[in-house]
Amino acid sequence: MRARSAIGKEAFKEMPETTGTQDKLDSYRIRGVQPWHIEEICKIEKASFSNPFSSDYLTELSLLHPDTFLVAETNDLVLGYAVGEIRHSQAHIISIAVRKGWRRRHVGPRLSESLVEIFREGGAKEVILEVRSSNSVARTMYERLGFKLARKVDGYYEDGEEATVYSLKLS
Repeated sequence: MRARSAIGKEAFKEMPETTGTQDKLDSYRIRGVQPWHIEEICKIEKASFSNPFSSDYLTELSLLHPDTFLVAETNDLVLGYAVGEIRHSQAHIISIAVRKGWRRRHVGPRLSESLVEIFREGGAKEVILEVRSSNSVARTMYERLGFKLARKVDGYYEDGEEATVYSLKLS
């Protein structure tokens, strides 16, 4: 399964004008995915990835991994999602995407941190993920969260792009 991160540099252009305090900007919650979230997640997928996951596949992920499929939401608007899995003592972040206009507001890092905490509580000793080598914004975010470069994989993505594989040791 190929992991993807949509936390891109275009966020600077897409972010709407805002007024008010930082608290208002960050007034969203992270919770487990619900069936009614899938439609909004699909919209985020289509806007974030050249080869988006289908609604059926996202629904399947929500059923297979109900404890590790999270959404960030405010006022019934899905701002982003993160989904992962635990196999034995290793966890894998399958995909993370944040709605354009909400990038650069700490949604991606908060989703990642929440997912890592669930992995830790579930007994995982390590978290791995793959990200496009060209996605410097996502790579920087993961590095700030403590992920370390594990290796590169040539031709990992459907368009032939290289993946950077990151690992985070959990204690």
